[in-house]
Amino acid sequence: MLQLNDLLENFSCDLCGQRNEEFLYTKCGVISRYPFRVVRCRSCGLIYVNPRLSEQALLGLYDKDYYNGKGFDHNVNYVEDFHKKSDIDKVFRPEETIRIIQEIVPPPSTFLDFGCGLGDLLRQAIKHGYKAEGFEVSPFATEFVRGNGFRVYDSFDQLPHEQYDIVTAIEVLEHCCSPTKVLATIYKCLKHGGVFYYITANFDGFGGSKDYRDGYVLPEGHIHFFSTRVMKSYFKKIGYSQVFCFQSKAYQRSGRLFRFLSELGLIENQDTPTTFSGKFLYYGLLNLTSVLKLRKVSLPLARK
Repeated sequence: MLQLNDLLENFSCDLCGQRNEEFLYTKCGVISRYPFRVVRCRSCGLIYVNPRLSEQALLGLYDKDYYNGKGFDHNVNYVEDFHKKSDIDKVFRPEETIRIIQEIVPPPSTFLDFGCGLGDLLRQAIKHGYKAEGFEVSPFATEFVRGNGFRVYDSFDQLPHEQYDIVTAIEVLEHCCSPTKVLATIYKCLKHGGVFYYITANFDGFGGSKDYRDGYVLPEGHIHFFSTRVMKSYFKKIGYSQVFCFQSKAYQRSGRLFRFLSELGLIENQDTPTTFSGKFLYYGLLNLTSVLKLRKVSLPLARK
């Protein structure tokens, strides 16, 4: 019988290719309890697990147990979430994600959900008028998605080139063996001017095992971790033409700071502040909360 050590491999940094890593700390796997090393590349800043499970071993994690909340990530039961009627009761809130995406690339547009899982975001995208397809490598998830009538690809060579106005990757990049390969594949799928929209934790200024983001480090399956600097380097490496920051109006309206200032009458209760004083106050305080690490800051997006 294979031991865990037989499934582990050492890797160079995926972003810069160097073997110049700084040891940060050890984190035990949820399933194996193996003490994985979390490291940071001294050359480019990418944080990753090394050594880690081989690509084949990683693929084996995404089985029926994983999607039922019994794998390395117990924070979400994907099957249970898929069947919930209320978006607010779901962990990833696909309807909210679609509302945000509509602000960037409205329907009807061509849409690929890369790493679509069981297809809940795909379902919402089609419901809101997008011409949507999915990509997924898990055999269990692929069968589930197809069983619900959605089109899903399961290998890179199947994906069409220059087909999509927007490609999404919601909590996907941290799972990928090679983010470079994934981002390059997504780039090829996008039309000229198409947008890559993704969600993954921002590891700007990560402080190791005592940092609140340590809970995101699930080293059997979450193996790469990204900062603003790192993502900008990835986008430059692949050749994306534009890197931009985006803050959803939906998040602004529902944000605590926006509501607080609106209730005090210091800014207008609209989608966004419109007066000079309102913009100065709101965005100034927003930047301050970012510096003080009182709010999560999204990583930059990219356009082909």
